[in-house]
Amino acid sequence: MCIRNLIAAGNLIRNLSMAEKSCEKFRSMNVASLKCYLQERGITVNGYLKPALVEIASAVERMMLPIDPYFQRDIHDIQMDDRIL
Repeated sequence: MCIRNLIAAGNLIRNLSMAEKSCEKFRSMNVASLKCYLQERGITVNGYLKPALVEIASAVERMMLPIDPYFQRDIHDIQMDDRIL
């Protein structure tokens, strides 16, 4: 039972350390870069100040959201639009 608790505590510390590194990375970015990072992943960014954007970006990174989740940049669709128009 104690070993499980130690393992769980170690995992928690590792996760907190990773989250802190993630926050530091996003804190060093400017607001425009943060907004771009989030918008690429389909996140609405209007009305947030930098501290909130940093927290949101950190959460998005932990969730490993894909870039372009709605496939808006799909080359096939762009080519089809060009053919139709």
